[in-house]
Amino acid sequence: MAVWAKGGKLQIGLLRPGGDTKRRTYIRNAVLTTAELARGPTSDLAITSGTLRQGRNPCHNPPNEKVLVAHYFNPPYLLPLVEIVRGAETSDETVEAVCSLLRTLGKHPAIVRKEVPGFIGNRLQAALIREAISLVQNGVASAEDVDTVIRYGFGRRLAAAGVFENFDLAG
Repeated sequence: MAVWAKGGKLQIGLLRPGGDTKRRTYIRNAVLTTAELARGPTSDLAITSGTLRQGRNPCHNPPNEKVLVAHYFNPPYLLPLVEIVRGAETSDETVEAVCSLLRTLGKHPAIVRKEVPGFIGNRLQAALIREAISLVQNGVASAEDVDTVIRYGFGRRLAAAGVFENFDLAG
């Protein structure tokens, strides 16, 4: 379902993925209608979705400098990352205003500069999942052993320092 929260100058639209086609169409129309009615010249609009891209965003048509996608990671109360996906028309001021607000809420925004399917996090996660499945399917390791390597190996390291931070530390 689509939920709208107005707080000062920011409106956040929560869009839940999945469900049947009829329900998704209803949600898209509700988001479009609400966005068009609520969006004013002084308000920023963040659509939360991991699947709705700016170029296909019903609230971003026509293009608007005050609209962006904010992709939270589940569970959002535990994971502080929020990907901020700018559209071709999204202004620097809108991106900074939303990032600033997210930082005050204890979140860690990462800006996606160029729109790609899956944004950043889902693409990296998909690559790992693809390789994990391949290792198990090809008899290289059991699912339990693959999980053990991730959980007690580089998974912990990546939680402390990202890929490029590790490159810098390793030399």
